[in-house]
Amino acid sequence: MRPIVTIVCLFISVSFAFAQPQKKASSDPEEAKEHYKHYNYLMAMPIYKNLLAKEPKNTEYNYRLGICYLRTHLNKAESVKYFEAASKDPKCETDTWFFLGRAYHLAGKYDEAIQAYTKYKSFVPKDKKEVEKTDHQIEMCNNAKELVKFPVNITFTNAGPEVNSEFPDYFPFITADEQTIFFTSRRKGGHATAVETDGYFSSDIFYCPVLDGKWDKAKNLSPQVNTTLDEEIVGLKPNGQELIVYIDHIDADKIENLYVTHYKNKMYTKLEKLSENVTN
Repeated sequence: MRPIVTIVCLFISVSFAFAQPQKKASSDPEEAKEHYKHYNYLMAMPIYKNLLAKEPKNTEYNYRLGICYLRTHLNKAESVKYFEAASKDPKCETDTWFFLGRAYHLAGKYDEAIQAYTKYKSFVPKDKKEVEKTDHQIEMCNNAKELVKFPVNITFTNAGPEVNSEFPDYFPFITADEQTIFFTSRRKGGHATAVETDGYFSSDIFYCPVLDGKWDKAKNLSPQVNTTLDEEIVGLKPNGQELIVYIDHIDADKIENLYVTHYKNKMYTKLEKLSENVTN
């Protein structure tokens, strides 16, 4: 008998535009470029679609719309047709072939992915880092081809609306007694009042305790930890008494560092930067 594996799907990060009225997307290439430059792929996507409706063979628009699909949590396999279109241009960006391989890879088209990855390698034979990166992708494709020969029955169960939101929810950590889950969310209702340049609210840390055998409603962790900046949980002691937090400050001397917070007097303490042995 084949094993049956049940996986609780704690977070499904859905990159839908927020549940508010959206104005009709423009067809302004400069507006699309500005969103794309700031990694706001959700806003760039409909504009590039409009542009492609007018110029379906435009290499740049196809390439960038393919990137938009790869870099969001929508249907990544949708990027295949755009990279295929872009790759038909002999003057296309070299990495089009790598991204085409990635698109095929995520769509489960492993042989096609290997062909695209191999094509990319032919353009960068002297770039050791790129060759090693691409060889790793090819190795994963070959592994996947073997693994799909022996499928495993898996059941995903969504953790439910008390935990998940329509915004990205990710980086879950569960205490050893399985009574509390901590995670990062870019949902509305945290400390941010406006979306950032990438189209989402800044990230905060949330937690859900178990109540009567079910996850209780998600709560913002603590004003001592969460601010209007971006906080993300990256580590948790098994008893939940200590959290490791990544925080991205605008301040030049505090960018991208790790911090710790301790549970004391029924709340988490102000973040303390880890020692220089860990951070820079």
